[in-house]
Amino acid sequence: MQKKNEVRQKNRPYIVAMFGTALEHYDTSLYGFMAPILISVFLPEINMLNALIISYAFYPINIISRPIGAIVLGRYGDQHGRRKALILSLLGTAIITGIIGLLPTYNDIGIWAPILFTMCRFIQGFFSGGEYNGGAIYVLEHSGSAHRGWISGVYCAYTVLGILIAAIVSAVVSYFPEYWRWPYIAAWITGLIGVYIRLFAHETPEFIESKAIKHKPISVVKVIAKYYPTLLAMIVVSGFFGTLYTLPSILMNAFVPLITSISTSTIMNVNVGTTLLYMTLLPVSGFISDKISYKKSMSFAAIATALLTYPLLLLLSYNELYYVIIMKIIFAILSAWFIGPFHAWAQSLCDTKNRYLIISLTYAIGGQIGGVTPAISLVLWKYTHNLLHVAFVLIIWAMIASIAAYYAKYINLAKDMK
Repeated sequence: MQKKNEVRQKNRPYIVAMFGTALEHYDTSLYGFMAPILISVFLPEINMLNALIISYAFYPINIISRPIGAIVLGRYGDQHGRRKALILSLLGTAIITGIIGLLPTYNDIGIWAPILFTMCRFIQGFFSGGEYNGGAIYVLEHSGSAHRGWISGVYCAYTVLGILIAAIVSAVVSYFPEYWRWPYIAAWITGLIGVYIRLFAHETPEFIESKAIKHKPISVVKVIAKYYPTLLAMIVVSGFFGTLYTLPSILMNAFVPLITSISTSTIMNVNVGTTLLYMTLLPVSGFISDKISYKKSMSFAAIATALLTYPLLLLLSYNELYYVIIMKIIFAILSAWFIGPFHAWAQSLCDTKNRYLIISLTYAIGGQIGGVTPAISLVLWKYTHNLLHVAFVLIIWAMIASIAAYYAKYINLAKDMK
């Protein structure tokens, strides 16, 4: 009985963090996967290509709200604890998700429907700003120093569980688009359960130890002036993270049916399989990074992505499902290779005292910039019909990210605050 209790206590931090981040990724991915369906609900009078451009242009609508949320919740998490910040972020995300599921459509209230939807996503972005990286910080600070790359990969795999569920749900809803509300309402109920679980969580040992040490405050201007190369590197890497996720997975759900004879339902089914592969490979990637270092593993992955992106996109010109599956599989491998060690890499650059704020803020900025990639790629396709131009943004991001991941330096704000 005592051993069972010890196991529960040991596993509780993982359940607490991974439950919430899976829900956040479910919500975010749902918008991308269901874009063709949501367009017909909120923008029914616009042609499909223009509607997709608008839809993916608004994908990073959180470019303002998410950094604000990262600052507010990140600072709160550094001052008052990871646990309290994670409770607030999940509660807010759950409530807004439920509201989205109850919104009236364009046929009900006209142009106000997409406006309200955009406002909800804006608010959702605020609360999401403190969830994903906050959960990773919570898990890794509970785990100690051993095997952080592997634990980072496992954490990422659990976040992909939310993406996988969103992919499955989207594939089902593509056959029954009139039931588009139910995935959001289900997430609302599940989120409230997650909040209840987090109420009984324990604070991380690293935070408690750091809190016991008194520091003088340091100005944001001084932080930027002294550490801007590392902050910029973290933004660049986070931007590539977002690009590597949105372009091969989310964009392709809409782009492949647009330029080939493959249906939306078919490509969504393929996406379920490649997402499962991606989830399986993330812990493997993290494990490898523990052996060769986080920065080397991520840099190699970025270089491989830069070299392979255009040849992979050329496979679409064959208009065959077989080649599309090959493309998606290789992109899943490249994505897992780079993303698996990300959290261990990011946390290795920051001291405990300011970790939540710095990582959440740089990821929020970079991720949202990277998230606009699908819109840019679709605009380039619209005016050039050249796959090289579609690949261009991802290739550039990959080249810069390979350098940034390798040469980023440690930020020790705690030393400056003494």
